[in-house]
Amino acid sequence: MHDDGPPEGAANVIVRRDSATVVYTDLAHFTALADALDPERVTDVVNDCFERLEAIVVSSGGTVVEYLGDCVVAAYGIDRPSDDTARVALTAATEMAEAVRSYDPGDGVPTRLDVHIGIATGPVVAATIASGDRRHTTLSGEAVTLAAALEERSNPGEILAGPRTRAQAGEGFTFEEAGAVTIGSRRRDFDAFALRHADRTRDDERRASERRQATVVFAELRGPDGALDTLDPDALMTVLGDCVPRFESIVVEHGGIVDKTIGNSVMALFGVPNAIENAPQQAINAAIALRECARERSGSGDLPLPFEIRIGINSGLVIAGEIGGRVRRDYSVIGSAVNIAARIKEDTPLGAIHVGPATFAAVQGAYEFAEPETKNFRGAEQAVVVRALESERERIHRARAVDTSRAISSELVGRDAEVDRLRRDRPR
Repeated sequence: MHDDGPPEGAANVIVRRDSATVVYTDLAHFTALADALDPERVTDVVNDCFERLEAIVVSSGGTVVEYLGDCVVAAYGIDRPSDDTARVALTAATEMAEAVRSYDPGDGVPTRLDVHIGIATGPVVAATIASGDRRHTTLSGEAVTLAAALEERSNPGEILAGPRTRAQAGEGFTFEEAGAVTIGSRRRDFDAFALRHADRTRDDERRASERRQATVVFAELRGPDGALDTLDPDALMTVLGDCVPRFESIVVEHGGIVDKTIGNSVMALFGVPNAIENAPQQAINAAIALRECARERSGSGDLPLPFEIRIGINSGLVIAGEIGGRVRRDYSVIGSAVNIAARIKEDTPLGAIHVGPATFAAVQGAYEFAEPETKNFRGAEQAVVVRALESERERIHRARAVDTSRAISSELVGRDAEVDRLRRDRPR
């Protein structure tokens, strides 16, 4: 959410709306584009699309909250409360879909882009959290979670709306039933409606884009039985205001950066924009520290309830650069490695850390992992092998070589007691 931040002297700001409309707009066919073009060209195309989407959101009275890879998150009714946020958001979503479909990126682009869009109306909490010189603005609430689930469920070119959005749309909109989506740890079902017709009447210098090897970490706080989803704003602010600065400090201590926060989740990068030695191992060490921090803070006297964290980690090639529209651009990363990291996190149980195949290959021998599991994630061209981290402590040494055919070794003589003690005390 874009504003001038909290007033001077205020660390945190909360805005609560009983009824706001959240729109998730994700670019479809992006993978083919990213694979076919050089990083600078991909970033130019994505930013051109985001400029068009951002202009539509702003001109229709909405707020661009966040860019999540190749997804734009917008909200209506946050800065300016209104009774018709559903109608305005649906009309803007139609315009955004047409803007992306009609966009001609020029020669050399193998496919035309399209969009997946999810729209939900309901209670929303916008929290601006100060952490040093940085401020993170996050949206949370049922409407945020449902909009994300609807976007995930939608087909290319489809706009899916939740039940409250449909009910408040008014005349001029035609919908078809599109099944149901399930959200939250309580597994609540919401009807989905596909928009078929919408009334069209409506009242700087960039950092060069490049392909980089990076490790992406997604960490999400969850309460028992989805309790964080139902916290009142002050209680939610207490949890996030306590945890987010601590999490950012941990990430920075391990050589990474917090790329963004949204809702109860944090996305961190290791290896970009600053190259570091052994980014996958640093990312896993940070994840272990994040989990330990969450355990220490959970249920402490000054926090309103216990909570747990789940973490997904993936490594691979990303496109790094200034991502966004004309009003705001931030340094971030996009690409399939980012998307798979997010999918791994969504599939990870509370209290666990799961890693993708490239991360495992880079640290194999330094940590202990459970047996591999093969997952078929949406948007992934092939199955992804995921492993659960079983080690509980950080590792500061280099990984043992997996191929020992060229290794030089000798037996320890007269140190049986010491060897037994080391084996017994060896951290998992």
